[in-house]
Amino acid sequence: MMKVNRKKGFLKTGIRITLCVISVLVLCQFSFAKGKVELSLWSAYPELVPVYEEAIKDYCKLNPNVSIKVSAFPLRDQEKKVAVGFVGNNVPDIIEQQLDIMLKYHQQGYTANPPAEVADYIARTVKPSYVDLAKVDGEIAFYPFFSGNKMLFWNKKMFREAGINGPPKTYEEFADCAQKLTKYDKSGNIESSGLSLRISGQGSGIATKFSVYLNLFGGKIVEEYPGGKWKAVYNSEAGYKTLELYIDHLYKWRANDWNIKQDTEAFALEQTAMIDREAWVIGFMEQNAPHVEYDTAFLPDMGEWGTLTTLVGLWVPQGSQNQEAAWDFLKYLNSPRYLENMVYDAGWVPVSQELDWDPIYKKYPQFIPAVEQPEGYEFWAKPIYPVADEVMSRLADRLIAAFRSPELADNRTGIIKVMDEAAKETDAILKRAGILYEGK
Repeated sequence: MMKVNRKKGFLKTGIRITLCVISVLVLCQFSFAKGKVELSLWSAYPELVPVYEEAIKDYCKLNPNVSIKVSAFPLRDQEKKVAVGFVGNNVPDIIEQQLDIMLKYHQQGYTANPPAEVADYIARTVKPSYVDLAKVDGEIAFYPFFSGNKMLFWNKKMFREAGINGPPKTYEEFADCAQKLTKYDKSGNIESSGLSLRISGQGSGIATKFSVYLNLFGGKIVEEYPGGKWKAVYNSEAGYKTLELYIDHLYKWRANDWNIKQDTEAFALEQTAMIDREAWVIGFMEQNAPHVEYDTAFLPDMGEWGTLTTLVGLWVPQGSQNQEAAWDFLKYLNSPRYLENMVYDAGWVPVSQELDWDPIYKKYPQFIPAVEQPEGYEFWAKPIYPVADEVMSRLADRLIAAFRSPELADNRTGIIKVMDEAAKETDAILKRAGILYEGK
């Protein structure tokens, strides 16, 4: 059985992940000889602690002179801790974190490339597309660990009751399903939504979720130009369509409402029929809502067909005194046994090509859209540039305000104004950072 507890403990049956630090110290039969090594690892995904714990226990049996301490923090707390740690030279031997967050530190020399032997091992065992993402200036910069690929979760019972045979495959079907699946009370208030898009929250996540549909409409947040220059390009037809999707689903289709539950919580409570989320929700549903009849699907084709992928890697700081041991443990951690534990215990998708997915698919076929890449289905990675988080955070602020603006319904002029003004702010941020492309 899966043992996922992700994000907030939404249902009473879930175990709440607290904001305190989770520390796990696996004690080994230490060798007090000269070769004693103490490693430390900071995780941004507390649900992975049991995976680390088992791997550490086994690794220490083989290497009794090694001890490894894992400290896990909520994602944003860990991000802040890493930033402060690098400035104060107080970081662990291994950092687990997203590529887009860590790249700037690597470019500034704070993290080390793996030695040649480890880099060769990564190139042989990790899926080629993720090996490419792990390269900086042509060299592998970290150990690619797992990915979060968006897919569509849909409630089979709610679809059946609405007379819909299966998940939407096009934008037109997507819009039609969202409307047909929404349920209203006698007063016309929404009781359960047909579609729950991310319309509130904190930080850059709102803009990241927005970019999923922007990509599907054929757009992107920024365009890269020669010389490391960038420019906002979401003030385009694709960008206008994406904002219209959000506005329509709230005010024109009335397929969602601010006064009802949203996202994974709503899906588990059968208060929404569709969400787009990563594979960890599969385990969350088994633990918290095993009675819900649901399935997953590839995101619909809206002109482009694919999904947003977020790569999480394991990084070794340049200042670590135990780099050799750290890289050796990371190779051991990425053995199929522990990667399988990651799937079953945490619901995340390892990027190793050594893992046999067939037995997992037999038990949990819902993983297929998060792992497989059928012909024509693209994996879009978040663009990596120095001020990406600031750009996305400021865009998120503007999007949240737009989502609260019913006057934007059937108002293409208003939509264009919102996106054009946001793009001007993005370009101003890029210019301040010295990376704005100002050509035509």
